Amino acid sequence: MGRSRSAVTDRSNLAGAARTLGLLLLFAAALGTPHTQAAPPARPAASQRNRTPARRQPTRPQPAQPAQPPNPAATPGLVSTDSAPMHHEALQAEKRFAQEMMQQFRVQMTFVETPHFLIWTTLQPQQHQVLAAQCEAMYAALLRIFQLPADQPVFLGKCAVFVLSNQEQFKAFCQYVQQIPPDHARRAVGFQIGLPDGRSRIIAFWPGNVQELAETLVHEGSHAFLQRFGGNSHVLPWFNEGLAEHVTATVFQTRCNQGREAMQRAIELVRNDPQILSKMLMMDDSLPGEFYPLAQSVVTFLVQTDGKAFVQMIKGLKNTEPFSQVLQKTYNASVPQLDTHWRKWLQQTAESGRPVY
Repeated sequence: MGRSRSAVTDRSNLAGAARTLGLLLLFAAALGTPHTQAAPPARPAASQRNRTPARRQPTRPQPAQPAQPPNPAATPGLVSTDSAPMHHEALQAEKRFAQEMMQQFRVQMTFVETPHFLIWTTLQPQQHQVLAAQCEAMYAALLRIFQLPADQPVFLGKCAVFVLSNQEQFKAFCQYVQQIPPDHARRAVGFQIGLPDGRSRIIAFWPGNVQELAETLVHEGSHAFLQRFGGNSHVLPWFNEGLAEHVTATVFQTRCNQGREAMQRAIELVRNDPQILSKMLMMDDSLPGEFYPLAQSVVTFLVQTDGKAFVQMIKGLKNTEPFSQVLQKTYNASVPQLDTHWRKWLQQTAESGRPVY
């Protein structure tokens, strides 16, 4: 499951504490913006964010892992209530893994812990708090979208994040951890890896500018969050990638052109192929890169139409119910009705300039 966007032109490093503080303030500001509401209509595998400017490259298929059934003790928010010893052991396991990686590659990483993330990085000290802010901004946005309380734990232990300072370290790391070939890792800025026991890892490297790294962490972190929400089963590729793109646009808002560009590309896709939505909904293995804008627009439409119904849709998809059945049950709509209302919303949104997050 790959992801790419137009290349970011700013290639400078962070220039000291002033810029760091500015980024933190921007992240804080992004978290306070409510969603726009539209009128309603009648495998654990490695996911990647690509560096390709115009097209996304799909991820190499990974061996499927057995899905775990939903926890009967789950909260109304659909997050499994793992025991305190399980959380403690998950934290210790990730710390042991980090030590193993540092010994294997003979590299020293700085450890930064936040309320929901364990971050190991080889980046410069002035970038550490920016990484922490990016991760927590993504988590807060997801809690809003999934309508969970602020104190609701989602990850088993905490999500582990490894950010390396160069691409060579990243490629070697990916190959060792997930057997991802170097030529495949070369096309990506980051990967998310879901482990069979429920732990989540994000691996990324410094691509030359803070915005691209930030968007990578948010995108891959969204995959990790969705993997844990309602158990460790997986959802359809288009839904998974569409949500990750939607969350990225939500967190960065006006500083992220992806949302507006995605709407325009989705319109072009619909214009060229009137059956394209039906084709995307049928894809259950991987999602070709050209479908990412389409997936993002559909998820954004569903969220803006009825956020509560969207959460219930996730529950149904996590239970491996057919999408058409879940759509009827949660939005009281058929796939043809979704197609009609979504197309109308897509055109109106593009013409009006309304927010797409």
